[in-house]
Amino acid sequence: MVSIEDEQREFRQWRDEDGTWLAAGHHGETGLIIEASAGLDITQVRLVRVTDIEPYIAGRRAHLRRLRGEDA
Repeated sequence: MVSIEDEQREFRQWRDEDGTWLAAGHHGETGLIIEASAGLDITQVRLVRVTDIEPYIAGRRAHLRRLRGEDA
């Protein structure tokens, strides 16, 4: 089960030997695929509607700069 906007939804899940996993389900008419690393349990996943994506893009850019060593 995955929480989508505080509503529990059934998802089909596939696991790989290294612990990564994929899950597939629906929310209304929209199909969803989730890919996750080892260590994250599907019950920990919470999907919510994002109306302003800019803070996420800014955070991703900052993370990439740190990985490249551009932020010291």
